[in-house]
Amino acid sequence: MPGPGRAERRREQSPADRAVTGADEWSARSSWLVAGLLFLSVVVLYWPVGRFGFVEIDDGLYVTENRHVRTGLSAANIRWAFFNGEAYLWHPLTWLSHMLDCQLYGLAPGGHHITSVLLHAANTVLVFAVLVRLTKASWPSVIVAALFGLHPLRVESVAWVAERKDVLSGLFFLLTLWAYAEHATRPSPRRLGLVALLFAAGLMAKPMLVTLPVLLLLLDYWPLRRFNAARLQTLLAEKLPLLGMAALASWVALLVGRATLSSMDDLSPASRLANAVVAYASYLGKTFWPSRLAVFYPMPAVTPVADILGSALLLGGITTVAIVARHRFPYVLIGWLWFVAALLPVSGLIQAGNQAMADRFTYLPSIGLFVALVWGSADLLRRWRAPAFLRAGGTIVILALLATTARAQLGYWTDTSTLCAHALRVTELNWLAHNTLGHALVQQGNLDEGISHLRASLQIKPNYPDALNNLGDALLRQGKTDEAASYFAAALRAQPDEALFAYNLGTALARQGRIDEAADYFRAALRSRPDYAHALNNLGDALLHQGKTGEAASYFAAALRAQPDEALFAYNLGTALARQGRIDEAADYFRAALRLRPDYPDAHYNLGAALILQGKSAEAMAQFKQTIEYEPAYAKAHLAIGNVLIQQGRGPDGLPYLTEALRLDPSLADAHFLLAQILSAQGNSGEAAAHYTQAVRLKPELADRIPQ
Repeated sequence: MPGPGRAERRREQSPADRAVTGADEWSARSSWLVAGLLFLSVVVLYWPVGRFGFVEIDDGLYVTENRHVRTGLSAANIRWAFFNGEAYLWHPLTWLSHMLDCQLYGLAPGGHHITSVLLHAANTVLVFAVLVRLTKASWPSVIVAALFGLHPLRVESVAWVAERKDVLSGLFFLLTLWAYAEHATRPSPRRLGLVALLFAAGLMAKPMLVTLPVLLLLLDYWPLRRFNAARLQTLLAEKLPLLGMAALASWVALLVGRATLSSMDDLSPASRLANAVVAYASYLGKTFWPSRLAVFYPMPAVTPVADILGSALLLGGITTVAIVARHRFPYVLIGWLWFVAALLPVSGLIQAGNQAMADRFTYLPSIGLFVALVWGSADLLRRWRAPAFLRAGGTIVILALLATTARAQLGYWTDTSTLCAHALRVTELNWLAHNTLGHALVQQGNLDEGISHLRASLQIKPNYPDALNNLGDALLRQGKTDEAASYFAAALRAQPDEALFAYNLGTALARQGRIDEAADYFRAALRSRPDYAHALNNLGDALLHQGKTGEAASYFAAALRAQPDEALFAYNLGTALARQGRIDEAADYFRAALRLRPDYPDAHYNLGAALILQGKSAEAMAQFKQTIEYEPAYAKAHLAIGNVLIQQGRGPDGLPYLTEALRLDPSLADAHFLLAQILSAQGNSGEAAAHYTQAVRLKPELADRIPQ
């Protein structure tokens, strides 16, 4: 990291800057040492996340349930990253980042978490480097960087895998500022082109960066000191390409995110403005006193007038002071406007989502606040002639308190249940936290407690489709199929284009034996999401029940193409092919299923059955034995082994297998028949007759095969 000496020779500090920073030139060696300490402190603070799992809020959408991401980097997946609007955002570089993690770590969450930690640590170092490059003030810059890196409001952006877009866009944002500082020192089209390239990368990581051209104009005012009437036209002209890129990114964001925007249609412009004003004030409060932080802050039903007026007065007062003092304390105005402008895209004036605010939204805006705070504090303490040990000691205490609080906040991100339980403690009427906690508990098998949270979510927000769907899922697990179907139907009415809800309703109807209706809903799911692998599979299953074996096989094949790593789909395709008499192909797909899941009893059994038809009884025997190794209570596998042994002339050896088959399932007519044959050959005619009688009772067509 270069020291500030080179920039010092190019541009002298203003009197106001010198009053704050004094003699503050560090050697390159000192700068690198401080950068290393910053990086290490962030890594140590956040290292525990390497043991954390994924959380249910959005991590499935971004990684664990996203087949494009899960399968890593490929030409098809890279194309998808650039041409999809999933997650209601266009951020292809974020998708590529997640794909690269899956390429490196698979679905082991620790690797995904550590990548985010390393990016945040790098960003912390870049904050220091960029501010030194811009201001030549090393001590204030390192304090701002430390505040940025260690503040508890950063936890959400770092510990939440789905928020990779924060730390990734932050990287490109800071690199853009560095490149702009280089351009400001020695303007050239090449350097401005690099600024544009890095800005484009930032927009492709998260479109929240659209206000960055405005921030560059602010930096022209301070600390670059390029802003004056004579140069205004030139400064604006060089920003025009960047403003055009920002406008295009904004248009794409509005286009892709129209679904989340429409979800807020019930909020009037006045309500949005009121929430934005209160949110700005709340962000200030949580910056200075970071307590009661939550993964989701629900939109209040009514915002008290006193809160709105108080927040407006606070924001107006700060703005007025910053403007009045701009000549003497320019960093206060620039830091404040940095905060305001960087937050504007997510302020709620044009709202995406149902949150009133979010900790993650402060990731880059907070830098502006810290600049104003640190440079202002340094100025005041110097004017008050505060002893150096007092300034250093106070800074260390503040940073230690922030790091301790951040580590405590980090602990709530261990898993979904802990995260949402904490959110319920620190917020009110949090329908999302109730829903997510309820679903997590259901997944853990704690159905009763999970259902209570899901019902609590619906009491707060009765038409919340995710809670309706998750309650239906919980009831389905309890065997309450009719009630489950009613909740799936309600979820689908609330959100008719959601493929998952149509799929779940189809699944419930299939369990009720309403196969034709189930097939219709699986088709509806596929109209919303044509590559929905499980819907393709379940439609194939419904068609198989309807006797449409050929059509079923085509859907199973489509499901397998959509999700090649799912053993069930390979198994089902093998089953359909076997019913068509295409035994060799069926055997190949059963083997494919076993490569994906070696402990799959049904696949072992059906492969054994296919091998029997191919005349490979010895190989079939091995598959049947594998079946009962993985599932000892698999009655048909015991029967199959007994049958093979009889065919091999080893009837007595098959006796214990057939006996066990009937113990497990007394309704197996073929087991009774084969056991009767062995007993008859052994001269035990009485028992043989009893088993023949049972066999014929269960399967009358066997009567013709009984020896007279």
